[in-house]
Amino acid sequence: MRQLNRTRHTYNVTSCILCLSLLIATPAASTAARHSRLDLAGNEKQIATTTTSTAENVNAQPPVDTFNKQANTKDNPISSDEKQLIGNSAESIAEPANVVASVQNATEEDSLLTEKIASPQISDKKKEEEQLQQENKELQIDIGDEEIEFVDNGGGDNSINGDEGSNFQECDNDFIGFEITTGFVFSAPGKLLNSLPGTLMLTDCLDACRKDPACHSANYETGLCVLFSANADKLPGALAKSQFPVFTLYAQKACLNVRPCSRAWSVDRVQGYKLNGYAKRKFPAASRRDCIQLCLGQAEFTCRSANFDRSTKTCELSEMDRITLSGTSAFQQQNTVDYLENNCADEPNKL
Repeated sequence: MRQLNRTRHTYNVTSCILCLSLLIATPAASTAARHSRLDLAGNEKQIATTTTSTAENVNAQPPVDTFNKQANTKDNPISSDEKQLIGNSAESIAEPANVVASVQNATEEDSLLTEKIASPQISDKKKEEEQLQQENKELQIDIGDEEIEFVDNGGGDNSINGDEGSNFQECDNDFIGFEITTGFVFSAPGKLLNSLPGTLMLTDCLDACRKDPACHSANYETGLCVLFSANADKLPGALAKSQFPVFTLYAQKACLNVRPCSRAWSVDRVQGYKLNGYAKRKFPAASRRDCIQLCLGQAEFTCRSANFDRSTKTCELSEMDRITLSGTSAFQQQNTVDYLENNCADEPNKL
């Protein structure tokens, strides 16, 4: 009988040892969970599954007291070696509980790390949206300012057009002329009519603007012609120096009361300069357009250039120009004056 009880006791201890062996293997799951923290999206589910499985295994094990009660009976006396084995088994049973807590902490740390990584991305996206909204507001403000400038500055003292010179629907094509400003570009996206890439000649660009009654001005650089429904007189802030002054031209359209020549453009304009000391006639002029018409319609002599002074509203006509006076100091800077060179004049007189 004693042998039978000892056999049963040995069987129970062996079963406990097998269960404990399975539980001791679970720390490997904790190590795998910690190594998988960098793979945030893929391994969270696996860690959670491991946690649940480990918890179930722990809950499924009988308490240590149960082993002691079953083993420590009158029929089943326990030796000192067996007591030590059971004590070690109890410690091993308690260890998986720490494993479960460790895995849960790892899961919480992974969640916090995921939030930290996602937070800057959400913040950057929000900043981009706010910046885009701000740019749209600024663009709307700029367009609104341009419209105000269009009303206030149309027909000003320095205008080539005015109300009479900008009504191209009623203007005879023979009286349409162009004023060219080299090295400047007109920037008014809200007034853009058409863009003509592949335009290799300036004359083709000017013809396109001439034929379109809605066209008031054009930008031209080699291979590109851009037409606008406004001009620099109505939007003076939109005309600026080009980064490529040699290859960029600004052309402004005008309806004149004198017939210009058949050339593509009638006048070359240089802002802030004058031809000093060679004025042959001097007239009052309310606008730059009036000064151009005085030069083009001059019959007493060949008017090759004119100085229009915006401050004094005067127009000085000269039979000389930059070509005839090249090499001299006659061509000088003057902020309030526009130099207007007649492109319709014949071969110049040379000194």
